[in-house]
Amino acid sequence: MLREARHDHLDVLINNAGIPGSIPQLVLETPVETFKEVYEANVIGVARVTKAFVPLMQKAPNPRIVNDTSDLGSLGLHTDKTWRHFDVKTAAYGPSKSVL
Repeated sequence: MLREARHDHLDVLINNAGIPGSIPQLVLETPVETFKEVYEANVIGVARVTKAFVPLMQKAPNPRIVNDTSDLGSLGLHTDKTWRHFDVKTAAYGPSKSVL
């Protein structure tokens, strides 16, 4: 429920939530349910929250949306063998953060 009774606008929305899902996440061994759970929270959840707050943001003079993601979502870093997380490959989490 939006608190429009207390606040008439929203200046900044920070989407910071996310779940990793069950680990390890080897592509061929990760259940489809894990993909669904992770994408529901990390992608669809962000879209839902953003859509819910757009009416309040439209009332702000200079609104901003910040989507806080993860370096595990970086397509470039996954090709860098010197990156500290190079060996961490997640079938659902990393791609969901790339989408964000």
